[in-house]
Amino acid sequence: MVSYRSYGFLKKGSYRRGAGGVLLFFLVLGLLGVTGLMWPYRHPIVLGILLAMACHPVQNRLEVYTGSKTLSAALTTLMLVLLVVVPAFLITGAVISQGIAFFQTLQAWIVGGGPERIELWLEASLEGMKGAWMDKILYFYPDFNANTMDIKGGLLRTATSGLRFLVRHGGVLAGNVGIFLLHFFLMLLVFFMVIRNHDAILSKLFHLLPLSGTQEKRIFERLRLLVRSVFVGTFMTSAAQGAAGGLAFMAVGFPGIFWGAVMAFASLIPVVGTALIWVPAVLWLWLAGEGGKAVGLLVWCLVVVGSLDNFLRPFFMRGGAQMNGVLVFFAILGGLQLFGMAGLLYGPLIFGMASVFLYLYQIEFAAFLRYQDRH
Repeated sequence: MVSYRSYGFLKKGSYRRGAGGVLLFFLVLGLLGVTGLMWPYRHPIVLGILLAMACHPVQNRLEVYTGSKTLSAALTTLMLVLLVVVPAFLITGAVISQGIAFFQTLQAWIVGGGPERIELWLEASLEGMKGAWMDKILYFYPDFNANTMDIKGGLLRTATSGLRFLVRHGGVLAGNVGIFLLHFFLMLLVFFMVIRNHDAILSKLFHLLPLSGTQEKRIFERLRLLVRSVFVGTFMTSAAQGAAGGLAFMAVGFPGIFWGAVMAFASLIPVVGTALIWVPAVLWLWLAGEGGKAVGLLVWCLVVVGSLDNFLRPFFMRGGAQMNGVLVFFAILGGLQLFGMAGLLYGPLIFGMASVFLYLYQIEFAAFLRYQDRH
């Protein structure tokens, strides 16, 4: 019998290297094929995995009481639907409806001569200013001229673009109910499977990764804390600020759900945050002669909405690793630019993954980095 070892090109080491290369080639080919098949459903899959990571502590507590992984996973999924998904769906519909109504009202106010009254007030205010103040304004803005300000045109363009945006997205949601329901079901299925088989999936993943056990645990723990930081700490705090602001806007006569959602997004912007929304609203009420409402909205937003970030974020972030707010903002901004609305998930996730591997790099090469600092 001829032995494979008698041929140089099939010696043991060479054979293993060749077989390993072929195996890796077909493995990569297979993974690319699977990715292509799953690509149309990437959004519900990623969302289901992220939600499972965020809700895993709830699953653990329920499992202690029920004694069953399947039952506790089913209860966690039901809680997710009732407390998060259904309210989010209803709020989205209300935001689009109220937004369309608001921009239609704004257009009617513009056509009815509202901007002209603002221009007259602005001209009278500028004429009543002392010369020193006007000199300071003209020093920084030498081309400033109140008579050339096109307030009506700017407001009309804003109202028209906002109305088109909401009508377009509302039509997309209404016209793709079947696709939405399919993605919703897939997201729940992924969430249920991941949260029920959490430990088994991690064990299999750690076994397949060509990293040490310590490295794998550090990566996962850091990623879990960052997911909690961004998708629980940041977004829950933004939702709370939007809800508080929406109630105040509703009390003074504005569409509360729409402006609450806008304030929730604005709270992610560093430095200015929700003030970007409520300051113009206070000025609007003041110019409209509603001084009491303007003062009430100002006090509420300063005391309540502004302080929620200081109280709620530490509460949601207990034991977590907080990502810098500026990084979160740019992650969301870049994600929206590249991926659309899905960038709300993918932007922070990409930043989080990069920070995880940077953290691991610092740990693994700590001695080398310290040596480089000394020389």
